Amino acid sequence: MNQSYRKIKIANQEILHFNKLREFFYNIIAHDIRQPVSAFHGVSDTIIHYLNTKNYTKISTIALAVDESAQTLQVLLDNLLQWGIYGREKPNNPENISLDLIINETLKIYRFTIDRKSIHVPLLYNKNLMLFADKHGIFVVLRNLIGNAIKSIKNNGNLIIEAYDDSQNQIVIKISDNGVGMDEDTLAIVRQVLKQPDSVKPGERGMGLGLFLIGHFVKQNNGEIEVRSSLNKGASFILRFPSPQ
Repeated sequence: MNQSYRKIKIANQEILHFNKLREFFYNIIAHDIRQPVSAFHGVSDTIIHYLNTKNYTKISTIALAVDESAQTLQVLLDNLLQWGIYGREKPNNPENISLDLIINETLKIYRFTIDRKSIHVPLLYNKNLMLFADKHGIFVVLRNLIGNAIKSIKNNGNLIIEAYDDSQNQIVIKISDNGVGMDEDTLAIVRQVLKQPDSVKPGERGMGLGLFLIGHFVKQNNGEIEVRSSLNKGASFILRFPSPQ
């Protein structure tokens, strides 16, 4: 009897888990995916119209918008994949990894937007700097932080990436921009999600999936994250991870 009860209890827990996952994906589809997908709606008709009127400037503008929407969708799909893996297995394979390699792989994803907006990206760190963490987890963290910064930066803006060994067995990474920044209410929510990723569901209070993944993978890699920002004065995210072993 007790064994049957335990089996029923486990089955109910699994049902609740899958219901939560279903609700989670509905929230993501409604909040994160609708906007970039909507950019493709009616594109062919609009291009044909501008071709007929020989308005090639407008066609170039549409091409840029489509490319950026496709880029956003790529990151979103990668995030969903990472979340699925995280929720199912919680894999973590820490190793000594090159920070410069991860950062340059990340910047390649956004190189088109960086060039189009003429964003200056100084890399202020020793190219031989290493840290001890899961490569895929750190890539997700940096990809989302850098992607969010690029979105907030206006033309000819700055994205500064600094890193150093603080001599206390930690590697410090600082990602700063001079974009739109955050007001105090938004900053408080961001800090809460980064500190307790499970405290707010994706889609609530305007928070997307990327922020939750940042919080999860920072914690999973024994890291810390701090954010500073003022409205119209940009934002800085300071990360701390274990030094190489």
